[in-house]
Amino acid sequence: MTSSIPGLLDCSALHASLDATHVPSSQENVSMYPYWIKISGHLGVGVTARSEADALQLFALAFGSAEKIISVEIIKDMKYLDQDHVVPNLGGANWLGRGIWFPQGQERIGNGDNA
Repeated sequence: MTSSIPGLLDCSALHASLDATHVPSSQENVSMYPYWIKISGHLGVGVTARSEADALQLFALAFGSAEKIISVEIIKDMKYLDQDHVVPNLGGANWLGRGIWFPQGQERIGNGDNA
């Protein structure tokens, strides 16, 4: 899969099952990465997670089925996000902490109350 959006890195193919992939626990000392999950019929979902599998797990907690997902990419630089819609609507979301930061309203996902 090649990224068609400048500044985004290509991630491995989407996993058929979230259970088949290791998602580090909150006790493990791991880095966080911002991901952009491109979905059909929407701008997409911004999520910061420990891994691609963790990002997909947070997506599933917030939105259910992963059937809508087109691609998952690591964001190298926030300047490559949609400056007219995504960036102005980040609100008070903390895109450096684990969780969903776009669209608004899903900030509770990944804040320690779940996953």
